[in-house]
Amino acid sequence: MATAAYAAGGIAGANPDRVGWLAMRIGLVAFIVPYMFVFGPALVMVGTPIQVCIAMVTATIGCIVLAFATEGFILRRLYWYERVLCFIASLLLLHPRPLTDFPGIVLVVLLVMIQYYQRVASKRVKPTVKGL
Repeated sequence: MATAAYAAGGIAGANPDRVGWLAMRIGLVAFIVPYMFVFGPALVMVGTPIQVCIAMVTATIGCIVLAFATEGFILRRLYWYERVLCFIASLLLLHPRPLTDFPGIVLVVLLVMIQYYQRVASKRVKPTVKGL
C-alpha cells in the first residue's frame, strides 16, 4: 500500500509512514469516485437532466466535504466531532439519492455556519479599560 509514497519519503529523507498517510488522505476522494458511479448512474449522464445536475452538484459538494474531513480544516481547525460530522455529511452527499442529499446539505450548512460564527467571534476585540 502506498509503495510510491514510501519510496518518495525515503528519497526525500522524510518519515515514510507520514508520507504514506498523507498520500492516503489526499487520494481518498479519487478512490471513492468510481464507486459513486456504480451507486449513481446519473453521474455518468444516465437520467433526466435535472437528476444529472442534482447528482453532479451533490457529488461535488460531497467530495469537497470529504476533503474537509480528511484535512481537518474548513475556516479553522476542526474538532474531532466536527470531522466525524463532515465525514457523515460527505457519505450522505456521495450516495446520490434525494433521501440522503437533504440531511447531508443540512449538516454541511450547519458546520460551515458554526465555523463562520466561531471565527468571527474569535476576531472580535474586547474593549480594555486603560489606567487600571
